[in-house]
Amino acid sequence: MVPPSADVRASLDRSAVVLLLRDTSLEVPGVGAVRVRVRRRKVRIRATVRFGDQAEIREALIRAATGKCDRLGLARPLTLRVRVRPDDDWVPPANEPSANEPPTDMPVEHIAQQGHGREQGQEQGREPGQRAGEAAAPVRTEK
Repeated sequence: MVPPSADVRASLDRSAVVLLLRDTSLEVPGVGAVRVRVRRRKVRIRATVRFGDQAEIREALIRAATGKCDRLGLARPLTLRVRVRPDDDWVPPANEPSANEPPTDMPVEHIAQQGHGREQGQEQGREPGQRAGEAAAPVRTEK
């Protein structure tokens, strides 16, 4: 560590740095588990992603760990290595729907009114000429 004055000596235990960096890494949204290893000059962080984009989480981990390492007051900066891997239950984030594709959570009638999908009046269960939201005419059967 860099001494604040000539009369003061200070040291920092590596296990304390491990705990600080582990707690800092776990505060990043989307991180599930973290393993931290601290050597004299290097820090290795391995994290699992529970949700979200892996690249974004990796960048957030780098920013958080670098900020914490800078505040430790060490005489020489640490080299940081961050690895991110998905958790077993991780699902990639859904891409934003493009302007040409209709959203999948809209009812068929609403999509038809916007001009997407099938032609109006040709949706499932509707007769030609029947409007969206209109009940079908009752069918009479003779006995």
